[in-house]
Amino acid sequence: MHKINPVPFPKRVRGEGVSRNRRSIRLRGYDYSQAGAYFVTVCAQRRKGVFGDVVNGQMVLDDSGRTVMNQWLNTPELRPNVALDEFVVMPTHIHGIVIISERGRGVLQYAPTGPRSPSQTIGAILRGFESAATKQINELHNTPGAKVWQRNHYEHINER
Repeated sequence: MHKINPVPFPKRVRGEGVSRNRRSIRLRGYDYSQAGAYFVTVCAQRRKGVFGDVVNGQMVLDDSGRTVMNQWLNTPELRPNVALDEFVVMPTHIHGIVIISERGRGVLQYAPTGPRSPSQTIGAILRGFESAATKQINELHNTPGAKVWQRNHYEHINER
């Protein structure tokens, strides 16, 4: 099991692009599309409590939280090589275990150049989830273009 700790981003120097100053928190040389179990945490933008509240020790999801839960549960429908294990939606983030099985399996999508399989990396899987959840939450609250998610995610990898 590899543990990946978040690394703070260096401060930006005026006039320099973000990509020149960003340090990756990903495990160098690791193939994030390979089969394995990934424990992930995806945080809300600025870690605001936007998915519900904890009441008497129980998480009570609001409309945004239910949207996040439904989009999370929809992930294996879109990517047959992905299974979900335990997960929890909290007021400021979601924790979950994503299991990637065989490579190369996936729902065909139609691009302008013809059918293609979606990327199979854990990053691509989470981006798809975040994008769908963001779109629905913004439609729900009439906030087009509002950011819902923090830029990065964190993971622990358990290779099979």
